[in-house]
Parts: sequence; C-alpha cells; structure tokens
Amino acid sequence: MAASRKAAEDLSELRSRVLREVGDPDGDRWSVGNTDYTDVDGAINDQLVEMANQMAADFPGEALLRATFTYTESSAPVELPAAVGAEAIYKIEDVSSANLPINIEYISPLAVEDYDPGEVFGSYYKFRYTLLGPSGADVDAYRIQLYPKASGSMTLRVSYIEAPFIISLTSDEAPMSPRWTELISVGAALKLLRRDGEATDIQLMAHQRLWGAFITQSQRQRGPKRIRRRRRGM
Repeated sequence: MAASRKAAEDLSELRSRVLREVGDPDGDRWSVGNTDYTDVDGAINDQLVEMANQMAADFPGEALLRATFTYTESSAPVELPAAVGAEAIYKIEDVSSANLPINIEYISPLAVEDYDPGEVFGSYYKFRYTLLGPSGADVDAYRIQLYPKASGSMTLRVSYIEAPFIISLTSDEAPMSPRWTELISVGAALKLLRRDGEATDIQLMAHQRLWGAFITQSQRQRGPKRIRRRRRGM
C-alpha cells in the first residue's frame, strides 16, 4: 500500500473540523441553516492571522515584500506606497544608484532637530527617515520625511511585512503548511468557545502542544545558525 502526502485542506473541510471540535458537527449552533458560517469562518481567519503574525514577527522573510517609490524633496513629506503600513516597515534603502544601495535608519520625529548627519562614501550623505501620519482622511496614507533635506529626487526601496492571507471561498485552501491543519481547527474552535468559557482542559492542552510544535518548526526556517569551518573527519 502506497502512502500519500498530506494535502492542504480547503475552507469547507476546515469548517467541518472546527464544528466537530466544538461539538456541533451538524452546524445547529455555529451556522445559520448550514449556509451561513460567518462565525466559524471568522474564527478560522483569526487563527490564520495569529499564526502569520507569529511567523512574520520572528522571521520576517516569511511575509517580506519590497516596493520602490520616488521621494521628491519639493513634495516632502511623501506618501508611502498604498500597500505599506507604518507599523509594517522593516527597512528602507536609497537605491538611486542601483549598484550602491544605502540603508536609511529610522529616527524619531521628536529627535530630528538633534540629528547631525555625517557623510558616507564622500558625496553620499547618511540620511535618516521619520514617519508622519496621514494628511487627509485616508488612515493608511502614512508619509515619510528624510533628514537632512534631499537634493532633488531619490529612489527609495521599502521592505515591509504584508498583511496575512485569509480565505473566504469554500474552495480556498489554507495558506499554511498542511502539517498545521489541526492547529488551525483547534485554535479556531477555542476562539468560538472562549466567549462563554466552554473550552475544555484537553482542548487547551492540545492547543498548547500544537502551538509549541508550530513555534519550534518555524524557527528552523531561519537557516543554519553557523557555517561549518572544519572539514569532515577532522
């Protein structure tokens, strides 16, 4: 008999898992007419977001994206690209010279007056950046300001953590490794049961065990901690 690899489960399958975990396999309590699974889907997506945030916080490469934009001093402060939230920024670089990207460090807006810039590579100034809030009604339109003033325009590259994936269609597959299917279902079930304190000790212990395994496995994705410097056999 041949074994097979565990495949990712879709939203419909995850719903069934969660409903069994909360003791409602027929969906009499946590669905409306077995067609409206708003609460169940919300709990599943909350669990996916929690897991994605954990991975992104410790190992940002899991969700790291890049975007470039033009910084023009005459228009400063300049709005960040639409997809970039201020809390999601990991790094900003000056890539005006493709062969000489320069990292730009963050400085608090309360400390910019005390900043005394030095020089890097002769004519290249060591810039700092600070972040400012939206100027209009768009709550996501954060702005960036460079210090000291830039001469003309610059091309900046921002590395940022993108928002987690969620699922909404019954055919959508969970955006996590299939090995964490049980963690998704148990975590979502606890989110449904915690309101009325209905979660059992067994469920809590199972979640703790699964979450611990998830953290341990995620840590392996950082790569080797050191490089072997001794030849084999020595």
